[in-house]
Amino acid sequence: MSLKIALVTDIHAGSDNAYIKGTLSFDLLQRALAHLSQELPDLLVDLGDRSNDDHPYEIFKHLEKIGEMFRKFPAPRHHLLGNHDFLHPAMQHKYLGCKYSGCTLENHSLELNGWQLVFLNAFDGSVSGKLTELDLVWLENVLASNNSPAVVFTHQPIDGQAATINDLFKEFPHWVHAENHQRAREILQNSGKVKLVLSGHVHQTHLETLAGINYLTLDSLVPSALGDDTTASYALLELRKHEICLQTFGRNSKQFVF
Repeated sequence: MSLKIALVTDIHAGSDNAYIKGTLSFDLLQRALAHLSQELPDLLVDLGDRSNDDHPYEIFKHLEKIGEMFRKFPAPRHHLLGNHDFLHPAMQHKYLGCKYSGCTLENHSLELNGWQLVFLNAFDGSVSGKLTELDLVWLENVLASNNSPAVVFTHQPIDGQAATINDLFKEFPHWVHAENHQRAREILQNSGKVKLVLSGHVHQTHLETLAGINYLTLDSLVPSALGDDTTASYALLELRKHEICLQTFGRNSKQFVF
């Protein structure tokens, strides 16, 4: 039941703004992917927000360059839609170069090496995102489809973490969690099989453990404009029969063992 997954989130390629240093993203993504490829992962998961809110022409160029980097990665990839990923999903899919089976930006699930990996899409054009009734029904049904232990990937957190602990979101608490996140947590709990939920969005590594499920948000690849650090943040997840290990690299490196 061994499985190794490379993780990146919140690349935010593009211009700098009052919050993030988008101009550093390409160089930092290249370094992160070079390191992660050496770990020989079974797949790579990108949790979304690949570009900044620049002019559409600039976003096209950013995504094309990001896609070139991802296509060189020596493992299958799965991508989620972040709240900044406004281009039509079909166009994003094309630029990202996902040609293998199962690669989609919509809700999807796969079984690999004894694990069920669930990719939950909350994109609705808003910052917080929304899990619709159809999303929730899909989530419940897909978790009930087998007995394998599950890991769920989302862009926006669904853990209910307090916005007051986050410098970027403390003034915007209504933007932290996807709408209907409480109902999503109930479905995860009732399934009795979810071991870990991984999210991006909040640009902060933070762990919440609720009803026996570990909810972990990952820091952004792009650095904050609020500090002097210019290193990338990314992670490597190892799923084993009796243990889950996650190592973050770059800013504030941490290790989690569940």
